[in-house]
Amino acid sequence: MPAPEELPHGGLLTRPVLELLQDPAVRTAVEEHLPGLTHTELIAFPSQSSLVDLARWAVIPTSTLRSLADCLQDV
Repeated sequence: MPAPEELPHGGLLTRPVLELLQDPAVRTAVEEHLPGLTHTELIAFPSQSSLVDLARWAVIPTSTLRSLADCLQDV
């Protein structure tokens, strides 16, 4: 698991998922990489959970986190 500062836009990746999904550009990127995450009520994890947290808990693959981080460079 990479440290957030090792990833592009690591700061975004440590913000709560619910907060990220309110930004239309970020939401689009998250939907492309994690469609199931944006189509649920997000009750399976604490509301302050970040994408980094989800990768640490193995909810999302680290490879997907890296890919999403690369995509967020363009946002």
